[in-house]
Amino acid sequence: MIRFLNRTLGIYFMVAQIATAAECKDINGAEVSDASAYLQRDRSTLLDGCILQALTRLQTVADVEGIGLLVKYLDFQRPLTGLEKRGIFLRPLTTYELFPAVTNLFVIGKSAIPNLLSLIGQGGGSNLARRNAVETIMLILKSDEPAGVALLNEASRSSTDVIVSRHIFEAALLAVERCAPRDRVQCGAALDGTSRP
Repeated sequence: MIRFLNRTLGIYFMVAQIATAAECKDINGAEVSDASAYLQRDRSTLLDGCILQALTRLQTVADVEGIGLLVKYLDFQRPLTGLEKRGIFLRPLTTYELFPAVTNLFVIGKSAIPNLLSLIGQGGGSNLARRNAVETIMLILKSDEPAGVALLNEASRSSTDVIVSRHIFEAALLAVERCAPRDRVQCGAALDGTSRP
């Protein structure tokens, strides 16, 4: 997994270099706080390459503000490399390769889960952002996918808000679909509440 993450982060670094120093002057060589400030601007005015550079700088920020900012960028897809633009892929690209915030939140780990649950429950962001939030939770709990489904199911059941509960339950259904075939029965049991949370 570490080798994969290094390769993924390497791809992000390569793609981020597409944006020139002049285009990204506000974050080029900047501190994490500058990258954070850049990402808080009106997203429609930001350049994709600069967004990627800023997100790359936030890859180890595990504070509440940094995690919240990464969650807002769950639907940001990194720019394709030159070869990818021409349709040349070594293999199909995965969610965590295409969406840098997914990778960053995965690296941060379990401390990102409350923010991800909040996005899912509130129905915030785009459909893609919510799907990526589910994917991120399941990546964080990859070694025990039924635990990811159980976590979503428990969050759904414990919510007193009907709308939030429904959104999180729908996310639990999606999580069951993405469970590995060997874990499907246990994931289904976690959804029914017949397995451990």
